[in-house]
Amino acid sequence: MLFWPSLKESQRKTEENEQQEYIICGTPGGIQYVGELDDNCYWGNEVKLYEHQVDTLFAMFWHKEPDIKYYVCTINKTFAKPGQRMYFQVNYTEENLLDYIDPNNDTLMVRLADGHLLAECRMMLGTDKRATITTNWSEFRRRANIREGDICAFRFRITSKRRLVLTVHRL
Repeated sequence: MLFWPSLKESQRKTEENEQQEYIICGTPGGIQYVGELDDNCYWGNEVKLYEHQVDTLFAMFWHKEPDIKYYVCTINKTFAKPGQRMYFQVNYTEENLLDYIDPNNDTLMVRLADGHLLAECRMMLGTDKRATITTNWSEFRRRANIREGDICAFRFRITSKRRLVLTVHRL
């Protein structure tokens, strides 16, 4: 006698398999299942990470913890539109970037992690108190082929002159 699982049983098994394939991390105060990553990452919005992406993140800070937590987010429709800016949450801005945002010297060098793209952008503090990358961000995103739904890890570093530089990792 052959046994065919019911549709509900098939769905449940599929859902169980899917739950093993990825981890969802939410904004602060939201759903967070990756305690070890929380030490080095700040979740900008809900992020669905597959195992290979989790491994990539761990590899990024395997030898040395970052001075500033990686800002990890899913690129949404707003960030992906032509001419749009890149915004960072107020809490992340206040905790990590505020001391380095200078309206008199607002240049931010942005590099794609593979080294194939470098852009001179501007970084400012918006009236809503979010750090914002403005000039050239949209063109950088387009040339880097970063699209809606992509997951990116933004790594800010502090130079010896106490300036920020940014490396963008597409996971």
